[in-house]
Amino acid sequence: MKRLIVICGDQLNPSAQVLSDFDPDHDAIVMTEAVEEATPRQHKKRLIMFFAAMRHFRNARRAEGKQVYYYALDDTAEKQEAPQTIAEGMLRAAEDFNPDHILITRTGDWRIQEALTKAAGNRLIRVEDDHFFTTPDDFAKFAEGRKKL
Repeated sequence: MKRLIVICGDQLNPSAQVLSDFDPDHDAIVMTEAVEEATPRQHKKRLIMFFAAMRHFRNARRAEGKQVYYYALDDTAEKQEAPQTIAEGMLRAAEDFNPDHILITRTGDWRIQEALTKAAGNRLIRVEDDHFFTTPDDFAKFAEGRKKL
């Protein structure tokens, strides 16, 4: 079964759960420098470091023999505009790779999470972020009925 694994810029962990059983014969990674994420007001040096870290992660995964679809803001070789959103980058890669499943780690940004979930449709498999002690669902169960935490 072919799987496309979405890696966001704040999920650059080579030991992430979503990559734990990566099969180079059937899996691919997609990463996107989205226009939407680059345009909010932020320090230019922060943005440069953010994208540099993404590109370093991409290069390291390719050196391991993993297939990586990477959409850069300044990529003129592709002769197409950079994706406006991370979801658009995911869909471009999915069109080329034609995966059976699209895996995403739960994102820290609800807006991105919803866009990826909607775009992936019934092919979506969400993997919990293993950097946290609990999941949002488990915490909601814990907090249910409590006035104070």
